[in-house]
Amino acid sequence: MLESEYNKHILTAQYLESKNAAMKLRSFFESSTSCHMLLDRDLKIIVFNRALAEFMLDNHQMEMKVNENVMHYVGEDFTVDFLQHYHTALKGTAVKTERSLVHAGKEIWWQFDYNPAFDPAGEIIGVSYHASDISELKKAQQDTLDRDQSLKAIAYIQAHEVRRPVSSILGLMNLFKFDGYQASADDLMMMERAVKELDEKIQHMVKHTSKT
Repeated sequence: MLESEYNKHILTAQYLESKNAAMKLRSFFESSTSCHMLLDRDLKIIVFNRALAEFMLDNHQMEMKVNENVMHYVGEDFTVDFLQHYHTALKGTAVKTERSLVHAGKEIWWQFDYNPAFDPAGEIIGVSYHASDISELKKAQQDTLDRDQSLKAIAYIQAHEVRRPVSSILGLMNLFKFDGYQASADDLMMMERAVKELDEKIQHMVKHTSKT
């Protein structure tokens, strides 16, 4: 009787521990802002999280259902990519990729993860699919790229285009100095053209600087 009670206690403790772990996993699964889904080997949906269900309902007016073929929810512009990466993961190779898709008229950049899903025996039973909205990250990367291009343009203007009118002005000033600071009308007109050109280059640099 004591042994039976002891075994019963152990089994109860294991059951509660397993149930607690499952609850924690489900809580994490549902609290994630990314879209998660588990598919079987026949493209049937095993489980999905609330974020994915709400996204599909809000943007495509489609209600997600377990055991439904996932291709019912995949847009035509995403079909080829989705199937290719799904079958790659089903063969045992994880795939991580990025691309933009349009949902309800709005472009969203996504990071997609396709991972093989294993059973306790190590056999692949399907594919774990994850999609995260990385639009803000992409925007930040583009802003950084635009700033870098503007800085390169400014450096080029400083090194080449500004140098020419500055050299002209310095040359004319040396000429004026040699002539006792006496200047003809032609010399002054040349100086005016050089100053105007320098002003244009400065305005060009200010325009690029405002983009940084």
